[in-house]
Amino acid sequence: SGNWSGKTAAVLAFQPAAVQVSATDFAALPGLEKTIFQITKANIDTPFCYTGRSDIEVLSETAAERNKYFTIGCFTPYMLWEDEVLIAWQELFAMNFDLKMQFFSECFSDPEMVKKAALRLAKIGYPIEKILFSTCPAEPLSIFTNLDLVLAVSKEWPVLLCHALYMGVPVVALSSIREQEQHVQKILQSAGLKELVVENIEAQVEKASAILKDEKFLTVLHQNLRNIILRSPLMDGEEY
Repeated sequence: SGNWSGKTAAVLAFQPAAVQVSATDFAALPGLEKTIFQITKANIDTPFCYTGRSDIEVLSETAAERNKYFTIGCFTPYMLWEDEVLIAWQELFAMNFDLKMQFFSECFSDPEMVKKAALRLAKIGYPIEKILFSTCPAEPLSIFTNLDLVLAVSKEWPVLLCHALYMGVPVVALSSIREQEQHVQKILQSAGLKELVVENIEAQVEKASAILKDEKFLTVLHQNLRNIILRSPLMDGEEY
């Protein structure tokens, strides 16, 4: 089975075979309880080895240093947005940051879906002139050169968050008690960045604002994140 666009992971729910195996994918896919086996690593929680792209360098400056404003990215698919989370994130605009938020979802290729998403955010109180709606390009690593921070709620495609770390963009993620939603926190823990995992939405906003307030720390983090994960189990190809 595979858990990405155009694949047929939902077939597992019907258990067409006596033995069903999921390879190099996370638990958050339809019909998991019908999947008997999962191919994974032996001694760490993330079930894949991230490799990155050595030919793509991390820029020395943060996006904020180039753009003169912060940009926060969100990769939660639109259909999985939750108003409780959106309302909490909106508070970041009231903290005197020069800030934009960029929401990524495949459905934003449709102008009508962009209008629907913009209306939803406007009703909550988002300044729409500071909101960007995008799809992920064929070369997703490129989008992280224009992001300073990513907010995650354990419903994102895991590899995108690995891309963020690899490109020097910190990810602040909500933890989850549901095993099928623990992939994001497991990535950060395996990368040696467990301090970026928070228990609730309020703590996520607080952590994000603390990082943005300390621009020197953000720059140091940006310049060192790739080396941190290169030395972590997340990218230990030999062990994998």
